[in-house]
Amino acid sequence: MKTSEMPVVTESGTGYERGAAYGEELRGPIKDIFDRWLDLLKASRGINAPESYLKEFVGQTKYLATCERLAPHLLEEVRGMADAVGVDFELAFAQQLHDEEWIHARNKRLGWSLSDAGKCSNIGVNDIPNGPTVIGQNIDIGEWCDGSQIILHVKYDD
Repeated sequence: MKTSEMPVVTESGTGYERGAAYGEELRGPIKDIFDRWLDLLKASRGINAPESYLKEFVGQTKYLATCERLAPHLLEEVRGMADAVGVDFELAFAQQLHDEEWIHARNKRLGWSLSDAGKCSNIGVNDIPNGPTVIGQNIDIGEWCDGSQIILHVKYDD
């Protein structure tokens, strides 16, 4: 998908309010990509109950606790989005962890420690006094996600 074709969603307010607005505006596409992911987990990994598997994944890792400690406003954004879309919060949180989930699955299959792998590259730039911070992260996602990308333009109240 070309960046010029991606929908732009502008959010403001608290983390929860931003997520709820995003979820309400794109409820259908968000639910669609969520359902496609569950179907992919069933088909590609033979997981009959992907919801249970994903809750186990969240419970066996420290991602939720780390997010609660380092970025609680982003966690609240996921909670708001989940409520607006009508998806269980833990499953919505797991959906934010595509790379981490497949690494978890690979490590589990191979009997490796859950902390044996890392993958994503990140960048953050803030070299303008009182200017905006620009952040980015790569993710290698499958074709099943193509067409579901969006750009979030977040306007923080402070």
